[in-house]
Amino acid sequence: QSTVLGSIYGGGDLAPVNGSTEINLTKGTTNRAFGGGNKAGVTGSTEMNIDGATANTVYGGGNEAGIGVNTLVNFISGVINNGIYGGSNTTGTVSGDAVLAITGGTAGTSATPVNIHGGGYGQATAVSGNVEVNIGMTASGDAVIYGNVYGGSALGSVNSGTEDYTHVNLISGSVTGNIYGGGLGQKDDPAITGTDEAIAALVNGPVVVSVTGGTNSGKIFGCNNLNGAPQSTVQVNVNTEGSVTNVYGGGNEAAYTGNPIVNLTKGTVAKAFGGGYGATAVVTGNPQVNLTGATVGDVFGGGDQASLVGNPALSITGGQAGNVFGGGNAANVDGTPTVTVTGASTRITGNVFGGGNQGDVTGSPVVTIGGTVL
Repeated sequence: QSTVLGSIYGGGDLAPVNGSTEINLTKGTTNRAFGGGNKAGVTGSTEMNIDGATANTVYGGGNEAGIGVNTLVNFISGVINNGIYGGSNTTGTVSGDAVLAITGGTAGTSATPVNIHGGGYGQATAVSGNVEVNIGMTASGDAVIYGNVYGGSALGSVNSGTEDYTHVNLISGSVTGNIYGGGLGQKDDPAITGTDEAIAALVNGPVVVSVTGGTNSGKIFGCNNLNGAPQSTVQVNVNTEGSVTNVYGGGNEAAYTGNPIVNLTKGTVAKAFGGGYGATAVVTGNPQVNLTGATVGDVFGGGDQASLVGNPALSITGGQAGNVFGGGNAANVDGTPTVTVTGASTRITGNVFGGGNQGDVTGSPVVTIGGTVL
């Protein structure tokens, strides 16, 4: 088994590759692996297959270099110590699509969690086309990710516009951290070295986060972590035989302007929120939470310690919920919540409130009960 102490590049150092590249890592150990070049671009597409090897960090793109078409990273088996990125490192644009297909292997450890990003790492990185992050391809996938999964990049941007999309799919396997449809930005914090500049990680196209299988012990967010936001629509779908913790249409300490949609079709959910989490995760818009068949502890139209400026709407037509709140949890709503409960099979085991839990509502909530409330 070979050991590469430096990096492996599909492309060149300073000279471009006028074509496509393919890297197959089946044994051995390396520090970093790039589908592209070091400081020179690849005009075609890149493909990287990790099936048995160990690498610290993997990039579908290049190191300070772009890719002319698409990137594809297949993580089948092996070990990733630091992280996986569909895009480039430091600088460089993937002109087409970026796809991560993680069907097996282990990324990170419980002591040293990692980040998985559909985009790149760095403020000057971008993915122009679509982004897909698939954890598992079938119900039998056994990938284990100790850490967070992002549809977007770390500090950079993805999607050139609303004609491109970002999708994050948990199909099988295990994710111990949070799942974000958006990216990882940086807050302005002069007290911490290297973080004295606010950087917004943008996702310019529609975002969809879907959980259809696997296990996730963290939270699920439609939007960003820390700073920046999707610039288009956001939708979170939970349709699984398993269980998840809290689900948010908004972000974690990251604001969003838009109308996030949370669809709870099947599975067990601890709590569901139309808004975000944390004081700075303000949602300006009209969130929708649709419960049609899942079992949820408590459901909120607003945020969790995150205020909402708009009119949240809760629609419960099936499934089971504990307490139902048109407003937020320890958070204000500057608008008019609407709560609608229908369906003979719908079961509410707690109470239904037009307002929030320890949060003010400035509007006049509307509560309509047309089903059976127990």
